[in-house]
Amino acid sequence: MWDTFAAFGGQMTSSFVKPSLNTHGGINYVDTRTGIYNWFHGLRTSPIAYGIPKELANDVVSLLNVFFPEVTERRSIIVNRINFENMRSRIDPIMVRFDTRATPVAIADAPNALGYIFTVATPPMDLPTFENYYLPLAVCYSWTLYVLFLWPTLGEETSLGNVPADVCLMYRAGDKPKFCLGSTWSGANPADAVASGATEAAESELERWRENHTINPLFIANRIYSIRPMNPTRHRLAARRLNEYILGRLDYDKVATPFLASLFTGAFDGIPGMPAKMGLPEYNQVVGNMMKVESVQPLATILEPDFLISHTELGPKLMDSLSALLDALISSGDPSKLLTSFTKVIEFYVTPHVIEPLMKKELPLGQYSKPIIEGLVISLPTLLLESIKSKGESLRCQLERIHVSTDNKIKEVEQRYFIYEVKPYSHSAEAFPLYVLQ
Repeated sequence: MWDTFAAFGGQMTSSFVKPSLNTHGGINYVDTRTGIYNWFHGLRTSPIAYGIPKELANDVVSLLNVFFPEVTERRSIIVNRINFENMRSRIDPIMVRFDTRATPVAIADAPNALGYIFTVATPPMDLPTFENYYLPLAVCYSWTLYVLFLWPTLGEETSLGNVPADVCLMYRAGDKPKFCLGSTWSGANPADAVASGATEAAESELERWRENHTINPLFIANRIYSIRPMNPTRHRLAARRLNEYILGRLDYDKVATPFLASLFTGAFDGIPGMPAKMGLPEYNQVVGNMMKVESVQPLATILEPDFLISHTELGPKLMDSLSALLDALISSGDPSKLLTSFTKVIEFYVTPHVIEPLMKKELPLGQYSKPIIEGLVISLPTLLLESIKSKGESLRCQLERIHVSTDNKIKEVEQRYFIYEVKPYSHSAEAFPLYVLQ
């Protein structure tokens, strides 16, 4: 695919991604970065010669000057990762056009500014294909981001932690396909405490700006599409946290940590044949032993509730039930849907999972254990529904970084359990291209 590849008026070929090497055969990043500087300098001073349409040349130069200013005496480039208003922590986007469309597009971060520049450059052929143009161009885009961002934000050490994590090439099919390149914005290397601390607030501000100016307008304009309340990674983390809520965590101070108090402790009081003050672990052991006797499997293993989430076969089943309950808790609040989802979760927890040693299969319920579990499945969801609603509210507070307590010491405890907030698609590589191509 590289044999015929050329872009930017022939100023970019396959040699663009070949780094300078040092005497040991490794990459000489200083010389490589100087080569990138020279290419940017030519693009900045002669954009039309680099294949930029005349009507977009000013937009391209504006983006270069704002996000990739030159340091002439050092023949280097400074990367301005996010553009803020002077003296204010507020996003100050640069308005540019794609083609001659009347509505300008706002660009607020360096990776997508570069994506715009790569996108609007005129291909050197009438009908470029994925193999001979778009894919090599995406590789060159990724390489440029790598070289530019493989540089400290404030510290002195070069780190991969500074490089944007994802690049997206998205296109709209047709006789003349429209395409757009985009990327995530990357904060400083977390190991660089000074730089990381300085960029965390900026990253959160960019995510809020993207949600309001890119994501929400996109889905308002296309109402047939919908997105989940949270991205998959955050959804899994919240589901696992819900597991902790339900089981309780004995290694935490329940007074100072209101999120993690056990739901089940005391729930089995008064059940015939059960010891007083029995919690879920004790109940699991008693009924599990009953199932072993019923199946004549004295060597079978009773799984402890805390270990269900990490079990190879049972873990995914539990996560499916927890995810459904999570969606019910944070969605419309339909009582019947919430009760149904909670009942499935309760059934999973109050059914002891007892594994026989040879075939590694679960033991079935017997004539004595089955009525006990069926009774709990009928009664417990209704009895515990208000508690799980309370836990759901605590979870919502974590997801939205809201403090439940007004006490500063308890706030410090709550802060430990906050789940890092990433709005749906607001920090994804697809966000900018999807908005541009709508």
